[in-house]
Amino acid sequence: MTALEIPRFGELLSPFISKVPDGTRPRFLALLERGAANRYRVWAEQLPAHAAVLLECAESEDEIANRIEGAFALDESLRDELLAPLPQATQTYYDAFAPYNVWDQLRIQANAERQGAHAWRSIAAHHPDAYVVEVLHSCSALEELSADALDALIAAHAPSHAPSHLLRHTDQDLEFFSMPLKRLFRTLQFATLLMSSTYGVMFTMLDDYRERYGLSESQLGFVLATGFFSAFVSQVSLAPLADRGRAKTLMMTGFISVIVGCLFMAFGQTFFLLFIGRLLMGIGGGMSLPALRKIVIVSDPENLGGNIGKLLSVDIAGFALGPVISVLTVDTIGIAAPFVIISTAVFVVTVILSRVEVPETSFSDRPTERLAFDLLKIPAVSGAILIGISLFFMIGTFDSLWSIMMDDLDGPEWMANAGVSLFALPMIFLGPIGGRLAQNKGAYRVGAIGIFIGGACMVMYGLLPSPYLMMGVFLLHIINDGFTVTSSGVAIAQAASAERQAGAQGLLGGLQTLTGGIAATFAGWSYEHLGRGTTFSITAIVMVLLVIFGLALAGSEHRSAPVAVPTS
Repeated sequence: MTALEIPRFGELLSPFISKVPDGTRPRFLALLERGAANRYRVWAEQLPAHAAVLLECAESEDEIANRIEGAFALDESLRDELLAPLPQATQTYYDAFAPYNVWDQLRIQANAERQGAHAWRSIAAHHPDAYVVEVLHSCSALEELSADALDALIAAHAPSHAPSHLLRHTDQDLEFFSMPLKRLFRTLQFATLLMSSTYGVMFTMLDDYRERYGLSESQLGFVLATGFFSAFVSQVSLAPLADRGRAKTLMMTGFISVIVGCLFMAFGQTFFLLFIGRLLMGIGGGMSLPALRKIVIVSDPENLGGNIGKLLSVDIAGFALGPVISVLTVDTIGIAAPFVIISTAVFVVTVILSRVEVPETSFSDRPTERLAFDLLKIPAVSGAILIGISLFFMIGTFDSLWSIMMDDLDGPEWMANAGVSLFALPMIFLGPIGGRLAQNKGAYRVGAIGIFIGGACMVMYGLLPSPYLMMGVFLLHIINDGFTVTSSGVAIAQAASAERQAGAQGLLGGLQTLTGGIAATFAGWSYEHLGRGTTFSITAIVMVLLVIFGLALAGSEHRSAPVAVPTS
């Protein structure tokens, strides 16, 4: 008996869809809907006892076509060009069902309906006209109703002898909008937690490496910096490959790179071996995290803000978790322990995700660009990045100066420690809320407000004479950041097209990392030569200017209202 394989109809039909003129693809899809309606009528003849349900589905397909043709006007001079690929596309669609009996054909069609619903949502997310968006969402609803009707029909009347193992592709390929999506997201969040922990795990181990292996401070500093620099290069050079149909491959490869890097860090005893380990960990994290975020963004665009916020929360929690793991295990088990623990956990996640289907960019939509820098030509993308790097200019300055500033003002030791350790705490808990706020109220708007408030706090750090007064400003500052720090990630997800999400996220992350390093370098020099007040004031001015330029580039559409995220 032939195993039931669910086609990805977007990829199957993309060679024909790509041939129609730009702007006419919705009309071409409407014609395919009419072909599906005819198919339903054939099934109604084959299953006369269930003709009522099947003919109702046929009417829904025709109704979808009618609505799309009403919403998208056609230049009649393009009609012949529009119709030319249709016969082959229709035949390809029919051929996908040919090897199967009628009930298995209906199983395939139920899945195809859900793929179609996703396709209309994808077009809606990128369309500026509110009326057309409403029409597209109504078409998605009709597709889902037909899918539900077919599922119910199959459950009640399909022959019971069909072997369940032949339906494995149906269970995997049904879209990621139900229970499997939640499990996938939890696994991806855990993966983010682990990958982020690799950045911070070494911070509390520097003295152990120095004492046991005789490494100098400069060598350890170079090894530490290698991880961040390699992550930056990986994010801007390798992450865009995820937009070319390789999101899962890139994510898996990144995980494996981190596992190998962790083992080098665990058992390497020379500068060279530790350098290789840190290099592999940085490359792995830089290539896998943007691919992971792309999967999350395009799988559930309706909950973009909350999902991005959750990823940020576990990202920050992971960074804080790394030093905790090393503190708890190095003295009791050994210097290799934290890296073995993390690599083992990453291996388990890799095995789990290797068996999971993830959404990939369809062949016809895959970008040809090798890098993501061309995205800077899109004003809204550049605007989102300017807002994002303004945040990291602030973080780089704050992190590098807080404890020094507290010491200079004779502040208690707990204040110096609390500033660095508590700065990220509200982001862990408020990140998902802030992400939803950015999605619902406008990411550019929320991000700008957050930076303006953050800039005011930075000025106060430079002017206030008392560390206790600064602590009051600090509490306001970290709560503000908790609500607004996700905005740039949401903004760039909304600004970039669906097929460029990994490149966009990698570009943002890479430039933020680079900006944080530049800011920290500037802050140290400026604090020594220009003083506290001038340094924090300059930082605030740079932050505000970056946001103003970012808002100007974004345009009134993005500044004034929420924008839907593109999907694929």
